[in-house]
Amino acid sequence: MKILKMKQKYLLGTVGILAILLTLNLFVIEKQKVSAGNVCEINQTQLTNLYQAIFHRTLDSGAYGYVGHDLDFVLNEFMNSEEHEQYTKVFSKVKNLETTIRQQGNLSSNQIETEYTAISNAVAEISSWANPATNVASQALYQKGGVSPIRNFSGTGQKATSLFSLNSGLAVFQMTHTGQSNFIVYLLDGAGDLVDVLVNEIGSFDGSKAAQAPTTGNYILDISADGNWEITIEQ
Repeated sequence: MKILKMKQKYLLGTVGILAILLTLNLFVIEKQKVSAGNVCEINQTQLTNLYQAIFHRTLDSGAYGYVGHDLDFVLNEFMNSEEHEQYTKVFSKVKNLETTIRQQGNLSSNQIETEYTAISNAVAEISSWANPATNVASQALYQKGGVSPIRNFSGTGQKATSLFSLNSGLAVFQMTHTGQSNFIVYLLDGAGDLVDVLVNEIGSFDGSKAAQAPTTGNYILDISADGNWEITIEQ
């Protein structure tokens, strides 16, 4: 009788342990199901759409490794990529121009030049990032500013303009100066090498010079003056 009671007690204890284990096992399974439900594994179609939305281009060969990864992980990788950072700078400058126009309507020529210079500076950063300058002179020129769509420069005293683009061939430079001392304008190429001396006069100046751009590319003007000056480039 005592042995029977012990067996019953043992069986009841075993059943209780099994019940606890079964409950724990079901809890773990349900938790895994919930966790799996929160994970969105990205497929190739979704990856292609993400690339178009964020980078505005088709997939490159290295991108296919993201297929099957968690969407949050892929988004974090893309949003923190250097490529996205560089293009966001340009977009933010363009968006700022749009916002300014919507708020103020017509902009003055100085405002337009300021906004476009900011955009061109951001574009130049992309150019420098995608194809870094190989010498110190080029790096220094990139830091001065971007490729300027406005071929009209003005200022006072010594100054270097932002980079601007010229096609291979003849370009005409209209120049004025109202100072009393030397007025010298150097045309430099994108590497900082001298292409031509456009003017070297003392005192006031109002004239023009045609210069040959040897290749299509970026150029810069280095101005030495003591007064107000203005330069317009036509090609």
